[in-house]
Amino acid sequence: MGGEPIRRPVYALGEGLKVLKRGNRLLFEVNGERTFVPLGVIDYLVVFPGVELTSSAVRFLYAE
Repeated sequence: MGGEPIRRPVYALGEGLKVLKRGNRLLFEVNGERTFVPLGVIDYLVVFPGVELTSSAVRFLYAE
């Protein structure tokens, strides 16, 4: 069944977590482990203390 993907909040928490932009996705990286999340499924992003959010990721989120 096609249609729009379900958009959900994404919480970025954890000391040393980095959030970066890669193409049309956000990359969440900590201790060498990587997780990609497509922009189309993110309703909003909550960033907790200790998380590094790159300026390109911020611009990417604001543009949408």
